[in-house]
Amino acid sequence: MAYTTGTIASILPRLNADYFLPAVQREVVWKPDQVLNLVDSLLKGYPIGTLMIWQPEGGIEDDLSRYPFHVHFVRGQALSPSPDASKACAMILDGQQRLTSLNIAFQGSYAVRDNGGEQVWINLLQAPDLDQGQLQEDEDSAKETSLHHHLAFSAGRPNRNAGCLWMPIQDIIAVDSDATLAQLIARQLKQLPSHGLPEKEAVSTVLTRLYSAVHVEANLAWHLEANANYDRVLEIFIRSNNGGTKLTTSELCKAVMTSSWRCLDAREAIRDLNEDLKKKLKSSAKLTE
Repeated sequence: MAYTTGTIASILPRLNADYFLPAVQREVVWKPDQVLNLVDSLLKGYPIGTLMIWQPEGGIEDDLSRYPFHVHFVRGQALSPSPDASKACAMILDGQQRLTSLNIAFQGSYAVRDNGGEQVWINLLQAPDLDQGQLQEDEDSAKETSLHHHLAFSAGRPNRNAGCLWMPIQDIIAVDSDATLAQLIARQLKQLPSHGLPEKEAVSTVLTRLYSAVHVEANLAWHLEANANYDRVLEIFIRSNNGGTKLTTSELCKAVMTSSWRCLDAREAIRDLNEDLKKKLKSSAKLTE
C-alpha cells in the first residue's frame, strides 16, 4: 500500500477546497482535551496516524453529498452539505477527527456552547527540552495538565503570570521562512518586561519546534483509495474508524443506511427526523404539564 506525505501547512488550506467528508462520516466527537493532546503529540514528534482518502471515480462523484470540515466548531452544531458539487474532490474516510482538530487548532476555534469560541494558546516560556530551573513555572497550570507542552484553550490570553508568555498557535501559520520565524521570536520577546538568556532560549526553542512541526516535517501521511465500489468503501470506513473513538451501534447503522440510499442523503434525513422528534416530544411534554 503506497502512502503520500505532506506538511500540516500544505494540507489545511485544501480542506473544504479539495478534501471533504462523505455522508457516512459521523459528526465531530473529539473534546477539547483530545485536540490539545493531538497538538502536544505533534510537538513531541510523535506519529499522529495515517489518513485514508477516497477518490470517487466512474461518475459516481456527482451523486455523492460532500460535507465541509468545521473551522469554528460549536458543539452540537451540524454542517449542511457543500452546495458546490460540480468540482471533483476527494473524501476523507479515516482521519476526520484529527484533521478537524488540526483545523480548529491552527485556523479556527472550539466552543462548547454558542457563546464564542476559544483558540489554542501555547506558553512560550515552557520549553520541555530545556532546563527550566531558571524560569519561574506556573505551578497551578502545570498541575492541571499532563501535557508535555503548556497548551490551553482560551478566548483570550490565559493569564499574565510570571513564567508565562502566551501566544495563539495560529500565529505560526503565517510564518513561512527562517527570517519570518526570527521576526516572530523577536516580537514575542518584546512582550516581556525584561528577559535574559533563559527566556530567549525558551521562546526560540518552542517557536522553532512549532514552526518545524507545521511547516517543515511531513507529519501527515495518507493512502488514496480509488474505487467506485460502495461496499468496499463502507467496509474501509467501518474498519478504520473502529481504531480510535469507536463507532457506536447507531453510527454504524447510519453509515450502512447512508451508503445504501443512493437517491437520498440519509445523514440529512436522519438529522431532520431527529429534530422533528425533539420538537414533538417538547410539545407533548408541555401538554401534560
